[in-house]
Amino acid sequence: MGNLTEEHKLNIRSAVQRWWNINSASELVKLRNRKISETQKRNITPEGRKRRSEVMKRWHAQNPGASLFAGDANPSKRPEIRKKLSLAMTGKTHTKEAKELNRIAHLGKFTHDKASCLCSFCKASRGEYCGANNPAKDSLVREKISDSKVGEKNPMYGRTGESSPHWKGGLSFEPYSLDFNDQTKLEVRRRDNFICQFCGGAEDSKNLGIHHINYNKKDNRRRNLISLCTSCNVKANYRRGLWQFFFETLQEIRRI
Repeated sequence: MGNLTEEHKLNIRSAVQRWWNINSASELVKLRNRKISETQKRNITPEGRKRRSEVMKRWHAQNPGASLFAGDANPSKRPEIRKKLSLAMTGKTHTKEAKELNRIAHLGKFTHDKASCLCSFCKASRGEYCGANNPAKDSLVREKISDSKVGEKNPMYGRTGESSPHWKGGLSFEPYSLDFNDQTKLEVRRRDNFICQFCGGAEDSKNLGIHHINYNKKDNRRRNLISLCTSCNVKANYRRGLWQFFFETLQEIRRI
């Protein structure tokens, strides 16, 4: 189960329960269809964007030093600086005292409404970038992303086998048992209504994958199997202890 403490498990269990309540009650649909205020509608018009752009240009003209380290001139984008920052933060965590002080410092302060905020993070959390609205599906964006990860630009370039940070001693080469067949997979997908049990995406021309929750390829109990799309299945291979506890808790809530 990794290094999950009882406090972490309790927090995850609460988060899974809230997540399931939202998804099972279809509240996500209500959030996505929430109306945007008239002020926000004006701000996202071409005229509103042009007005904001002109304001920012005037500000940078009056404050020339503010943009000296913008974009590629930002020192933190240099590989040696990024590595130094990474090493400096490795293994460090906030103490309970620091977390409590931070909580007290933010008590009573205004926080933005995530249901109506127009920043990209809140839009993504509301599901507004799903499906055809996903910017990554634009051909130019896809080409740009692809070019940024070709060959030696890819951080995983040449890091295969034991040199990979995700090496688990060759577990991926272990064979599946004979009872993990097409019939078993179909039963699990049918039980899960042909829907990814994390992101909620429906099965299309490509079948959903069947994930072993405890990562044991020979444990094919239905309680240990869950339907996931390709993207979510990939995510579940990182921080395995957390994902195992997450899906085990979800199966308990679903009474499977």
